[in-house]
Amino acid sequence: MEILNLLQTKNRYLHRFHEVTLDFQKQADVGQFEALEVFQNERDLILKILNLYDRKITEAVGSLPQMERTTNLSDEVERLLNEKNELVHRIILADEKIMTKISEEKAKLTKEISSTEKSKTLVKKFKSSWVAGSGEELDKKL
Repeated sequence: MEILNLLQTKNRYLHRFHEVTLDFQKQADVGQFEALEVFQNERDLILKILNLYDRKITEAVGSLPQMERTTNLSDEVERLLNEKNELVHRIILADEKIMTKISEEKAKLTKEISSTEKSKTLVKKFKSSWVAGSGEELDKKL
């Protein structure tokens, strides 16, 4: 049945989406964020594919004759939808972990940038107070 095939294929893409997410989560767990753009692009592509399948499923359901809408079909669709919901739940959990790691990395980088800015400011203050206090002028030939 076309609807079941579409739902099964959609779930396979959700499995792939979950695998991509878990792969990046492993990298994020050890502080490696170099592949973030590749990760985002791969997920965007899969999301576009999932959107196409959603449209095809909607069309297939709309054109399904009433006599083909059986209890067996309904049960199988429900099973596949439950599988989809479980996958989406696992993806959300992995995404939350990734977002936590990204937030931690952002905080770390912000702290480093702040520390660097404070160091620059301190060096400038030291230079300006040292020159004024020593009574000498800076060598302007540099």
